[in-house]
Amino acid sequence: MIAPELFVPSPEVQRKIACRAARTAARLRVVERRRRRYLVLRRAGAVMGLMTLLVVAYLGLMANVTRLNYELARSARVQTRLADESARLEDQIARLESPDRLAAIGAKLGMRDAGTFASVVIPRAERAAEPRGVALLGWLK
Repeated sequence: MIAPELFVPSPEVQRKIACRAARTAARLRVVERRRRRYLVLRRAGAVMGLMTLLVVAYLGLMANVTRLNYELARSARVQTRLADESARLEDQIARLESPDRLAAIGAKLGMRDAGTFASVVIPRAERAAEPRGVALLGWLK
């Protein structure tokens, strides 16, 4: 079998194809040049944006650490103040519960020491009998 002849366009068609290819190539060069023109600016903007983001993140972390330090100092002050107040209140309780003071108040009210002492025995409470058998619904109490 003989191979079919290849289609060869006329010279005028070849010229139109070449012109179209040249125009397309020129358009692509213009677009590429326009894109490359601002490539340096875009890269610089991206680097500056990234650096700004890192600085803001660092400042945020440092602000958080500072806030936590202030809260720690404040809680230490509160703890110290509460310990002082607790010691003061314990001293006041000890002063108010002193036997000499209570005896003086009792004498003022006409109270006297008891002549006899009595003890009371409280009977033990009986245990409830343990239920025997299987409790199917015991958890519903």
